[in-house]
Amino acid sequence: MTIQTMFQLLRRNAAETSLPKGPQQRGETQIEYYRRTAEAYDETHISCHDEHYESLEMILSLIRQLSVESVLDVGCGTGRGVKFLLDHMPDLAVQGNDPSPDLLNIATTRHGIRKDILHCADTLSLPFGPGSFDAVMSLGVLHHVPQPTPIVRRMIQLARKAVFISDANYIGQGSLPVSLAKLLATRAGLWPMIKYVQQGFKDWGYSQGDGVFYSYSVFNDLPLLLEAFPRVFVIPVGSAAKRGTSLPMLRAPIVLAVGMR
Repeated sequence: MTIQTMFQLLRRNAAETSLPKGPQQRGETQIEYYRRTAEAYDETHISCHDEHYESLEMILSLIRQLSVESVLDVGCGTGRGVKFLLDHMPDLAVQGNDPSPDLLNIATTRHGIRKDILHCADTLSLPFGPGSFDAVMSLGVLHHVPQPTPIVRRMIQLARKAVFISDANYIGQGSLPVSLAKLLATRAGLWPMIKYVQQGFKDWGYSQGDGVFYSYSVFNDLPLLLEAFPRVFVIPVGSAAKRGTSLPMLRAPIVLAVGMR
């Protein structure tokens, strides 16, 4: 990076005085983002053929194999995952949580999901004890969380049989040489610092299409699944799934990680 580029990033960062500074402010900014986009959220963020839909189809197959009777959808948003599971397994006990009341309102008013199975709360504050659900899943949630590891630990704690995480893999985004460089930087502990500089000396980014986001890879939390479950595997999903079949960490931008007992 040249000195000129560094000064440009500093000026851009200084100009963003209206954007959030601390983690709590970023969370509030994301809630406000969902308030503004809730009415059109499904149309602009969800497709019946997107990567998380593919993950849902695989999750459905796996929970049937595991004879799962209850599921928690962490960060359920407008209820896409909850509705999908109930449409295919009406007797399944499904619950969801999300900190956005506006997204949950869409889940109930537009998608007909019962209010009593939705919780307006973050995952760490849910009033459930260990093993409260057979399975716990999250779809495209963790890249919005500044500290995803405690969320994954909580998911593992709540699940008796399985955990499913469908989310980003920053390492697999880009060409193979770029992905190799990211992997080396991650293993050396340098990636957070590199991303911090890239994003204008911030550890987060903001876009009109996604709100507040963080550089996240499911593979960074994979050791937690490996520690908790005897069976763990990763499945590439989305348009780039084929290229990631043999080397998912390096070639798959989005993956489904599965841990099963």
